[in-house]
Amino acid sequence: MEEATVPKRKLLKTPLHKIPIGEAYKSGDGHYGIRIKKPKGQEYEDLPLDRLLSMVVSEADNQYGKEQAPHSEGAAAGNNN
Repeated sequence: MEEATVPKRKLLKTPLHKIPIGEAYKSGDGHYGIRIKKPKGQEYEDLPLDRLLSMVVSEADNQYGKEQAPHSEGAAAGNNN
């Protein structure tokens, strides 16, 4: 009897420091998202990318104001390599 093999999902990581983020997924209706695991637990949450983008924009606008100057990716404070 053949065993059904399930492909191992690749964990998405940040490009610079390789910080784990979650697993990419595509829902049945064709929307993309990220599956995030709760640290030190077994709970997962599926977060559609459009919702994540909306959350980031909203929080950035509320916290820093809309006139914040953009900066290059990976240029964190104190990171002068």
